[in-house]
Amino acid sequence: MRCQSRRFYLLIALLCTSFVAMGQSKLADFDGTWKLNAAKSDGGPRPLAEGMIVKWTSNDAEFDVHHQMPNGEMLLKLRSDGKEVVNRMPNGVEMKSTHRIESGVLVGEYRIHTERAEMTQLDRISLSADGKTMTTDREYKTPQGGFRQKLVFDRQ
Repeated sequence: MRCQSRRFYLLIALLCTSFVAMGQSKLADFDGTWKLNAAKSDGGPRPLAEGMIVKWTSNDAEFDVHHQMPNGEMLLKLRSDGKEVVNRMPNGVEMKSTHRIESGVLVGEYRIHTERAEMTQLDRISLSADGKTMTTDREYKTPQGGFRQKLVFDRQ
């Protein structure tokens, strides 16, 4: 009886480890160069950065997202294991974020605090079944209220 209990717990531990490994390996699927498809996107009350290109590079739980926009560039160094990361925005403001993978979707929470206000941004980033389209469903929360965006990117 005791041997069967040990086997059961060992099997559960192996299954849990396999699921964690599968979740982590999905991050590499985002690697590559992506171009904003403005026609399929919805910026909400904010104008879209037409011509935006993002380049994703991952290494285990760490990943970099390099944004190239008509008005400048920005590199974010992030993690997919839920650990907090701090990046500086081009205007010098500090941005704290955490990311995790849930069922193949990369979920991110960003917090930006300025002298005037605090803003939260929640992202759910997913890939199409064929891996050619990346969609970010984004929700902003500010003291003035909130709004949503849908950003659709095509793999280059």
